[in-house]
Amino acid sequence: MSSHLSDFNLELGGEKLLFDAPSLSVTLFLGNMSSDDDDALRADMEQFGALERCFIMRNAEGITKV
Repeated sequence: MSSHLSDFNLELGGEKLLFDAPSLSVTLFLGNMSSDDDDALRADMEQFGALERCFIMRNAEGITKV
């Protein structure tokens, strides 16, 4: 299992992205998800590395934007 961005072969516009930085804390926001299950999202995202927090945003009534 990989836990650093530099371990992935990432491309943008056909060009390989290079990362020359120490491990960074990153906040990632995902949109247009087809599920509203926090546990399923955590399980899917943990394959890319350790997570501090993982949840789906909900309004005061507990409803997602899905």
